[in-house]
Amino acid sequence: MEYDPDEVKQIFYDYESHVENSKATQVGNALEGAGEARQGCGEALSNLGYLIIIILLLIPLLNFIFSLM
Repeated sequence: MEYDPDEVKQIFYDYESHVENSKATQVGNALEGAGEARQGCGEALSNLGYLIIIILLLIPLLNFIFSLM
């Protein structure tokens, strides 16, 4: 049995097109975008936490340095 290469290519093209246009793929892409946004928000909160910790550590250190003067 021989297969026509153009027909095989068309079958795979149609299948790929069907998968790409399916609701599941669209929902997955939307969730991926939401996940990236949440990751960016989490990184911003993490950086804010580091800033707060550094400020809390600097206050006693600066207090000690100025008490020596």
